[in-house]
Amino acid sequence: MSNESKVQAMIETAKAAPAVAGAAASSLTLNEWVAIATGIYIALQALYLLRKWWREERKAGGWLEDGEGV
Repeated sequence: MSNESKVQAMIETAKAAPAVAGAAASSLTLNEWVAIATGIYIALQALYLLRKWWREERKAGGWLEDGEGV
């Protein structure tokens, strides 16, 4: 391994150290972290979809239409 490769490996190790230390210090396993991240991702997707539907309904003049005719 060249000297430059060793330096690159050390830099990448230093970049990953905080995340590894945080994961090791917590009481949660990797499976639990993945479950938490998945739950957050699903919640964000649901909020995005609801916002999209809301905006489409208002634009199409559906029951959420702004106006005096309601």
